[in-house]
Amino acid sequence: MNPTNHKFGEQSLKILSKIGDALSGAGSPKTAFARALDVLRDEAGFLRSFVVLFHAANEKLQPFATNNFTIVEFRRLENKAEKSFIGTVFESGKSVVIPRTSLEPSFAAAFEINRNLETSCVCVPVSLGGRNLGAFGAEFEYDSASDYNEITDFMVVVA
Repeated sequence: MNPTNHKFGEQSLKILSKIGDALSGAGSPKTAFARALDVLRDEAGFLRSFVVLFHAANEKLQPFATNNFTIVEFRRLENKAEKSFIGTVFESGKSVVIPRTSLEPSFAAAFEINRNLETSCVCVPVSLGGRNLGAFGAEFEYDSASDYNEITDFMVVVA
């Protein structure tokens, strides 16, 4: 399944239920979040996804959970999150949609670009009680017919 070629509709309820199961399972919060990102990969077609959270002690956005990141990509995310579109999402509390990642310099600042596959990325704030805690982002295969509003709305509910 690919988020660009289907309507979330009733499928989103099934995905959200599976995410709820993953988050409520035994284990550490990091493990639970990693399982939730696995669900999004398997059920929603996200190629890569991440959750970064703000750590007040060092005043940095730091990866909390990732899916399908190499260690190099993880380190790049760790070092550049606040200087990229991810930092913008965290600071502004507003979602960012990058329809074609190959054309967006701020995406390249945070991630390796897959030259063999055109992708899109959506990043939404992670908030609680009106306070921004971090950001949740996902990369998926580009499709000119994508409904980015629907994908963003789904991701906001997940976040």
